Amino acid sequence: MHIPLGYPGGKKELRETITSLKRACKLVKQPDQPRDVDYWCVFPDRASAMQFMEQAAAAGFTSLKLLEPDDEDPEYQVLVVVRQPLQLDAIVKTEISMHRLAAPLGGTYDGWGTLSDDPD
Repeated sequence: MHIPLGYPGGKKELRETITSLKRACKLVKQPDQPRDVDYWCVFPDRASAMQFMEQAAAAGFTSLKLLEPDDEDPEYQVLVVVRQPLQLDAIVKTEISMHRLAAPLGGTYDGWGTLSDDPD
């Protein structure tokens, strides 16, 4: 298995992305059509989360939301929503971007997800 340059993890993480993608594709009617895909990054403090949001916006990401810490999640979380098809190359490219933007600020890329087409 070839690990793309800059991928945030090793073979295990890439296998998890592939498994998640296969599962997601089974839950949607048209996986090749653009849809909202949520990417999450976590940060130890508000300043680094805000700096990430500024850099992500400068890199062309337009849908960003900061979630403040609470009892359930003690870290600052940033949600980045990207409209894209459920295709491995698109997911991996965005994962690499999230990692490259978050890591220098002490943040961690924490995964992706999308809603299924089935309301149940």
